[in-house]
Amino acid sequence: MSKGTTYGRTMQSQALSTNGDGTGTVNANVDGGTPVAFKLTCPAGVHYEVARLIVYIEDTGNLLAANYGALGVLTNGVLVEVHDASGNPTGQLGHTLKSNSHWAKVCHDSSAHDYGSGNNAVSVRWTFQAAGESINLMPSESLVVTIQDDLQGLVEHSFIAQFVQVR
Repeated sequence: MSKGTTYGRTMQSQALSTNGDGTGTVNANVDGGTPVAFKLTCPAGVHYEVARLIVYIEDTGNLLAANYGALGVLTNGVLVEVHDASGNPTGQLGHTLKSNSHWAKVCHDSSAHDYGSGNNAVSVRWTFQAAGESINLMPSESLVVTIQDDLQGLVEHSFIAQFVQVR
């Protein structure tokens, strides 16, 4: 986790993880046949203003628009949503992404990186502030990305939240 301070507020970047606090599994190239949630959970005593989500997908081969990484189109997709303190979806976001191009449809800032040899990557910057405002998480609320398909064929898949912690 990286940190910086601006006007008494702490800027941070943290990987979404299975534990919600940056610990546990952070590489989302998992078998989501049984859904696996990666999350950023706000701890007690503070709240988070989540400005953006950085998505990274690395794989071998061609990363075509219709595929997810170099896999085919996903059956169930990757679900991005906000959960309340009880773990229930709040209705914020609620996007299901099934291909590389779906990220561009929702986030716009999406790039495919072809290095000529070796692995290729897709990187996405989803700036919530660009849509009007940050996602505000109160204690025990979470930004959640749920993997619902088998993504074990990907080389790497990760999600990094950039946010301001407010006391």
